[in-house]
Parts: sequence; structure tokens; C-alpha cells
Amino acid sequence: MFKKLVEPAEAINTLLMETKEVFLKHVLSESLEVKIEEATGRLLVENVYSLIDLPYYPRSLVDGCAVKSSDTKHADEANPVELKYKGLIHVGEKPIDKVSEGSCIEVDTGAWIPIGADSVVPIEYVELKGETAVLSKSSGVGMNVALPSTDIGKGDLIASKGTLITPELISSIASVGLDTVKASRPLRVSIGSTGDELLEPGELMVEGKIYNSNRSYLISRVRQLGMDVIDYRIIPDDLDELEAKLLDAMKNSDIIIFTGGTSAGPEDILYRAAGKIGKILVHGLKIKPGKPTIIGLLGDKPFFGLPGNPRSALNVFEKVVEEYFYKMGLITKKNFTIDLYELPVNVFGTRGRRTYMPVSVDNIYAWPVARDSYMIASYAWADGYIEIPSDTYSPLTKGEKVSVELFKHPVKTVYSLTDIGNLREYSNIIETAIGYGLYKIIPVPRDQIDDVVIGNMEHFITTDLLMKGKKRSNDLLYTQMYSRELVRLERTGKCRYTGIRAGYGFLAKQFNGAILYHPRFQGITILFRRGYIDCAIVPSDLLEENRDLGKYATDTVANEDVLLISKIKSNIT
Repeated sequence: MFKKLVEPAEAINTLLMETKEVFLKHVLSESLEVKIEEATGRLLVENVYSLIDLPYYPRSLVDGCAVKSSDTKHADEANPVELKYKGLIHVGEKPIDKVSEGSCIEVDTGAWIPIGADSVVPIEYVELKGETAVLSKSSGVGMNVALPSTDIGKGDLIASKGTLITPELISSIASVGLDTVKASRPLRVSIGSTGDELLEPGELMVEGKIYNSNRSYLISRVRQLGMDVIDYRIIPDDLDELEAKLLDAMKNSDIIIFTGGTSAGPEDILYRAAGKIGKILVHGLKIKPGKPTIIGLLGDKPFFGLPGNPRSALNVFEKVVEEYFYKMGLITKKNFTIDLYELPVNVFGTRGRRTYMPVSVDNIYAWPVARDSYMIASYAWADGYIEIPSDTYSPLTKGEKVSVELFKHPVKTVYSLTDIGNLREYSNIIETAIGYGLYKIIPVPRDQIDDVVIGNMEHFITTDLLMKGKKRSNDLLYTQMYSRELVRLERTGKCRYTGIRAGYGFLAKQFNGAILYHPRFQGITILFRRGYIDCAIVPSDLLEENRDLGKYATDTVANEDVLLISKIKSNIT
């Protein structure tokens, strides 16, 4: 008799608790350096970090004219502005000329923005008349420009070890110049069917026998999921022989799936054999068809005993086994799961066009990632999409509930409210603080979020300076990483533009001139080195990586302690 029927979700979670950590450690113990195009369906054996900043120079997001925004301040159709036209820069070309006051340079989409320009006026608002460009639209600082490292920064974590390698992840890895990864071997799944009544397809029909369709379905489906199969074919109803097959499967595979013999009758011996050499966690599911299902462990390997009835076996595999694979991060979804999450920030679509915004989900929030079409490396952080209809003319607002189409199971998220330099150096500290498992690190400007949002983050990296003396809950766990200084770089003695990371804007009030806010310190460093800005506020540790900038350091702006804060149980007040 079945002692207790269990809901499928409860059964899956029970198995996850028993297997997740040990399963990953076992699979990741073997590795192979493989070409990224051949790695689909395997797991990363080590963290993958970006080798470069993307973009690594300012790029135009549209065809148009690169300008000084101050030259277009009052331009409109009634009052167009005339600028000196200084030529065209194609994609892949390095600018030779500069944009000076009263001039402009035409650029293709994706082209390198010339020094002196701080925005791009789209070509539909530009009329070329010989050596003159007539502009009928104004443009603000940074408009239609992809700034350096806004997709991903050099040293950023693209994906952590144990992550399933998908075509989307391969695209992200390729975008930073990597052509190989250390990956696991393909997962091995043992498949067998029990029953004296079974025949293999192709054998001569014998009265009283039935053809074994379960094995054919399971093998083809498991291979379709990118896993290797160890085929035990048909196993007779003999307890000793069945135990021997299960022991062999336990030794040679990562996951064991057998069918038949799962009920409680005298001829149903699979549950007895599995219970003798392993541990049965569940015997009986609240599901139809598929009630007589076994879920357990053989050694430390997950074991599924599916009913012999073909419809039951198929149903349990799709609803239970595949869901376990999905929550383990071993597969993506065949069909998207749609869940509701809250927006922590305002999100804008594009008027007149249906917008699909990639998001990373964590706790209650859906965080926009890879917001612009040029962003591909940071797309690795996405778990799904939100869809913004073409007739939505106002933004989706912070706090609004949105439907997210999930295509992979979310993993732990660490939010980085500040850049911490080389993540490889601090990976052990981060992984110790957040616990074992897959994770991602997403940069979030401090000025975009409030204390309630921070209070709902489970793990984040910040500084005392950014927290600005806010009282913290006693339930917070702190891991101090290091202390550093923020320094001001100055090239000319006159700061027409000062670059500063978004979230640190309160420091910029100390300086004259226009402020260029950037989501990353790395991007500010690139802009300063290439001559796009005159002054910058950056951490001293970035100067160590960019020794040519040390000569520009003028003074210390602030000292800050970088902290990893995790395991939040209540809001910051």
C-alpha cells in the first residue's frame, strides 16, 4: 500500500534538498576544454569572466550626426541649427577628426563616436547641404550613444560554475572574445524497463506480451535534452538481477530512470530493489495518471521509478522529472512559465513597437538587464522577458506587477551597488558568504533604488559611503571585503565634464562643470583615458590596473569600505 501520496512540487523540492549540492560537485569534478559551439547542454566547470569592456569605445545607436549637445540646445523644425559638416565615420573605422564647437561628423549605427561629441542627432532630423548640416532637433548629453562598459565591464562575471551552457550563453561568451570554456562531460542518464511481459520493438509479437514504448520515449527525450543515455533495455522481474542493474547504474551514471514495478503488488519489485540498496523519499504522487511513482536516492544519485503504464510514464517524466531537471538548472523550459514579479525601477518601451525587455528575477523583483539591442554579454543574466505592448505610451512604473515569461530557473543574485574591481580575486569571499550554488552579479546604480528595495535584496555589495549612515537591521550579515579611496582625476585644470558612477552623484556637487553619470566606474575610466571627459572620480584600485592614469590623480575625494551584505531578513529603515 502507498503510505502517503505527495504533491509533485513537494516531491521535487524534497529531492532537490537531498541532491543539489552533491550532484553539482559530482558532475563538475570532471572537466574538458571545449569549443563554445560544442558545449551546448553541458555545465560550466569554472566561472567565466569578461576579458574586455563592452562596448570598449563610445558607439552610436543610430545613423546620424555626432554633435556637441550644447550646439543643438534650441534646434527644432521652426529654428534649425546649421553646423559645419566634417565627414562620415563608418562602422569599424577609428575617428581621426574631432568634433569642435559648431561642427558635426556623420556616423553609422555602431560607429565609433569621435572625441568632442557627446550625443548623436538621428539622420532623419539632418539635412546635408554640401559642407553644412542642418539639424532640426536638439539632443542632450549621452543621447543615442552607447557608453563604454554599459553592456558588461572587464572582469565582470558572465556566468558561474555549474551554469547550463545554452546557445544564448554561448553568444554572450563569444561577444567578449572567448572561444573555449571548461565544461562538464554530458550528463549520463541510465534508462531501463522492468517486466517479463515486455518485448522490444522489432521482435516477433508473442501472445500476452506488449511492446516496450517507454524505453524508446525516454531515450529519445533524454537525448533531445542533450544528455547521454546508458541503456539497460528490458530487465526481467528478478529481484537479484534488478538490484545488480541498479547498482551498476548508480556507479556509472548521474541520474537513474527505470520504469515498471512501482506499485505495491507482489510482482512489483522495483520499489523493493531501490529501497534495499538506496533511500526512497517518495512512493506515490497526487497525480493522474502517474500515482505509483518512486522518487529517491541510489547512493547520492537521484532515482526515478516511473509507472509502467506508458501514459503515466510520459506524464510523470514531463511534469516531475523534467521539472526537477529545470530547477536543477540542467535544462531550459520547453514552454515558458509565466509568473508575476514587481518592477523595482521604471521601465520604458518604444512607442509604436512591441518591446521585449530581458529581466533577471530574484525574490519579488524583475530587474531589467540588457536594456538596449547592442547588449549581448549582459543578456546572460536574463531569466525571461517582460512584454511591453506597442500602444503603451507611458512607462511601466516602479512597484507595478508584471508578467515574466521565464525560460530558465532563476539563481541567486548578488547586486553590485559599486564596482569591486577584479571579481576573480573576491569570488571565494562572495561564494562563502552567499552559500553554495549558482549565482550572478548584476550592477545596480544606488540612486535608482530606495531602502525598501535594498531591504528585499538577499545579497548585495555596497559601501558605507553609499549607505550614508542608514540604520541597518540587526539581522544583516556583513562580510567586509576591503577599503579603498575615491580619487579625482583631472586632465586640463578645467572640468568641463566630470564623469562619476551613478549613485555617487552627491560627490559630484563638489565640482564645477557638467556631470556625466555612468553606471560603471570602468566606463568612466575609459572615457577619461580616451579624452572624452576632462575629469573623473574613480576608485584608487582602478588606477592600479590603469597605471597610465596615475599621473592625473589630484586628490582624495572620499574613503569607503566595500562590504558584501547578505541574508537580509527585514527591511532597512
